[in-house]
Amino acid sequence: MPTLLRVSACALSASLVIPLLAQRGPSFVDITWMSLANLHYQIGATGVVTDGYVTRIPQAAFYGGPSGLAGTREAYRPDVEAVRRVLSALGGPPRVNLLLTGHSHWDHSFDTATWATLTDAPIIGSRTTCFQAMAENIPAERCTVVDGREQMIVAEGVTMFVVRWNHSGDPDRNPEQHNAVELDAVPARDPVTGGLRAGVAEDFPNGGGSRGFLFRVDGPDGPFSWFQQSSASAVDLAVPIVVDGVDYGAPIDNLRAAMGEVGLESVDLWIGSAGLAVVELVVPVIRPKAFLPIHWDGLWGAFEDGVSRPFSSAALEAFLTEEGVELVAPVQYMDRWLARRVGDPPAPQPGSEADAWVLRRDPQRRQEAGDRRQEELEGFATLFSNLYSCPESEARKLLDSGHHVVRPRRRAALRYRCGGFGAAINCIELAPGFGTNFRVRPLTLSAP
Repeated sequence: MPTLLRVSACALSASLVIPLLAQRGPSFVDITWMSLANLHYQIGATGVVTDGYVTRIPQAAFYGGPSGLAGTREAYRPDVEAVRRVLSALGGPPRVNLLLTGHSHWDHSFDTATWATLTDAPIIGSRTTCFQAMAENIPAERCTVVDGREQMIVAEGVTMFVVRWNHSGDPDRNPEQHNAVELDAVPARDPVTGGLRAGVAEDFPNGGGSRGFLFRVDGPDGPFSWFQQSSASAVDLAVPIVVDGVDYGAPIDNLRAAMGEVGLESVDLWIGSAGLAVVELVVPVIRPKAFLPIHWDGLWGAFEDGVSRPFSSAALEAFLTEEGVELVAPVQYMDRWLARRVGDPPAPQPGSEADAWVLRRDPQRRQEAGDRRQEELEGFATLFSNLYSCPESEARKLLDSGHHVVRPRRRAALRYRCGGFGAAINCIELAPGFGTNFRVRPLTLSAP
């Protein structure tokens, strides 16, 4: 078996972290949802991508097993250009310094090696994720295996604790998808296409369950925190995960231990893929102030087609309301939040035309736009144009001047203008239907 870089609990890998004597952490984290369980965190100068699956392998490619996802009819290669477009929208390679994978199914780790190739960022994930990356010619030393309980400093004043977690489903209903399985060798690429087999019983098992990531930021206004996980099952959340005879602990116990290790009694934000049964078990442990659901938008639609349906779960919403947890549901790919502890400006409000999309100038975003490389502006303009059906030249012009779009009170194809901040912009029209939304929205994490 190839030698893999492994970080033991509480150990630090010099190539991945900033020394423990780092300065105080940033005052906010910039969070962008990029479909499924794909997220980008800008934490001070450190950019982190989780999962990053942009390629879309068609549903018809899969077959077998109770899940219908056990095998594939042919090998597939990553869509490098699609990943490159999303990377450009984030600001290019300088904005991605670390890659995390929640687990190793294709809809999470299929593009991990591509992100690593385009950015030179190191990878943190399961043994399976590292083997998958090595199959795509990523050197073993650039991928760190984490099994749970590792504590790392990923940016100045920012601690990340790895939580060993499980996968959705149950052993009886979808064992090939749910059960904790790791690869024991680098998978062989197809001799003709150079691709890998994306089935969950082929080259992309889940990697021994999944990994959650608990972040604590010691910012200038005090600490704030969030927990992220990409899959979960209530069936065995309290049952130890055992792989190759090694007991990695029960997920819910692992989370309790992580909270204690990081010194938290509650988290400010939970970002997760979880149904009501899981939420009922996890909320009492982490007591989140807000919940941001991910991985609810389907597996098959092209990224640049955008979200096809709204998030909806009446039972979940009712439970969160009863528990005093704010639901922060994404609306469209590339939705973005600035999460900070205190001192947030008020959320932008629509202008006098109640049903119109209103464009506001944001001084912070304007400054960011002035500091970005042209590659980022052009990259985001392309995605903006595709997702929101506006001319790319106009999207670039708006981004270049530091604008962002505020969510309307109703979704429709409407012309909009600057709402008192400038002359009317007459040539932009947003596409009809659900999901025509891009915004930068403040998200207050903790009370002062």
